[in-house]
Amino acid sequence: MLQLGLFGANCSSGRTYVTLPERWVASWENNLKLAQMADEIGIECMVPIARWKGYGGDSNPNGASFESIAWACGLLAATRRLRVFCTVHVPLHHPLVAAKQMATGDHIGQGRLGVNIVCGWNEDEFQMFGVTKKEHDARYAQGEEWWSIVKRVWSGEARFDHEGTYYRLHGVEGAPRPFGRTDPLMMNAGSSDTGRWFAIRHSDMHFDAVETPELSTARIAQTKKLARERGRRAIRSGWCIAGPIRPRGGRLRADPIAWWEIQTPW
Repeated sequence: MLQLGLFGANCSSGRTYVTLPERWVASWENNLKLAQMADEIGIECMVPIARWKGYGGDSNPNGASFESIAWACGLLAATRRLRVFCTVHVPLHHPLVAAKQMATGDHIGQGRLGVNIVCGWNEDEFQMFGVTKKEHDARYAQGEEWWSIVKRVWSGEARFDHEGTYYRLHGVEGAPRPFGRTDPLMMNAGSSDTGRWFAIRHSDMHFDAVETPELSTARIAQTKKLARERGRRAIRSGWCIAGPIRPRGGRLRADPIAWWEIQTPW
């Protein structure tokens, strides 16, 4: 079964970096209209990009963007069945703050929040925060520690201390737990060996750098097999196709955003 989602609508120009006059305008009104349309016609999810500045140039793609957790909360409150993800940069979000924000969003959506974890990002954006981007494998090591803390908070565990490589926390507690005491779905994008293994160990969905479905079958099957061998239910794999959407009938104007496709286990 193939499921479809929309990627990048929280950012100006979406995922199509062109100077088309009808490129996506990421106003709240357009995002709300798009989410409610997706909810109505059966699109499975919306996934945002976490951006803090644009790429520059004539059109400055992603120069305007909505912060993804607040964006997800707003759309979850205005829809009925659509799953809405937030995208979280591990080095920029303290795990306790993120755990609380995401649990709040999951209650707003009654279990429909998803979490997209990003362990690294653009160097110039990190510099805005005074954060130095870590070496590649260290970024995923921090991501694993970050996620383990979030999961402990969500588990309802009694007050605990954490002494790790990247975080030292004392007297940690956090309520409420996510809606229904079930953790939100988590996905990450990583095509390197380290990124792929992060997904195998932790992710419900893996956004991989695949080619055509035919050429990627073996890689996706292996990812699922390796996850099952570690006692995890088979993860789902996805890929992205970018391009402008021009709906008929004038219901929504301007829409270069990407489709997000999930291939369920086979």
